[in-house]
Amino acid sequence: MKILSTFAVLVFLGIINSQAQNHSDKIEIEKGFKYHDIYLDRHEVKMLLKKDKEAYALFKPSRFTHTMSFLIFSIGLGTAVAPLQAKIDNNDDTKPNNAAAFVGVGLGLIALSFPVRNKSYRQTKAAVELYNSGLSSNLQQRPKPEFLLGSTGKGLGMAIKF
Repeated sequence: MKILSTFAVLVFLGIINSQAQNHSDKIEIEKGFKYHDIYLDRHEVKMLLKKDKEAYALFKPSRFTHTMSFLIFSIGLGTAVAPLQAKIDNNDDTKPNNAAAFVGVGLGLIALSFPVRNKSYRQTKAAVELYNSGLSSNLQQRPKPEFLLGSTGKGLGMAIKF
């Protein structure tokens, strides 16, 4: 009984180990980009996409678009907050009030940055999907291992065919 339970544990561990080595290299898209259960930033996604030239060519414009959205957002935030801060610091009401115009322009720039950022995300998503589609065709070409159990001259045996 002890030998049978030891054999069953060994077979179970062998099956788990073989399944663990069958991990895909896909980049998952859910609240960001995941690769092997680790969330990636844009630089890490870029390093993975460099393996596939077509996907990297799709990813390049998204980097510029992302930078532009960050720049537009930053300028808008500065334009909206600076007059308010000046108004708080300076209680002198004798000067003409242009703060409302600057706040309006700043809020407009902030609102403009969101569609630009969404465009960057869509471009990155398209590049990742192209990268993943190339991986799935490579995974289908790999042979799957076969597990065979049988009796030998001295007892039971297990063979794995690749």
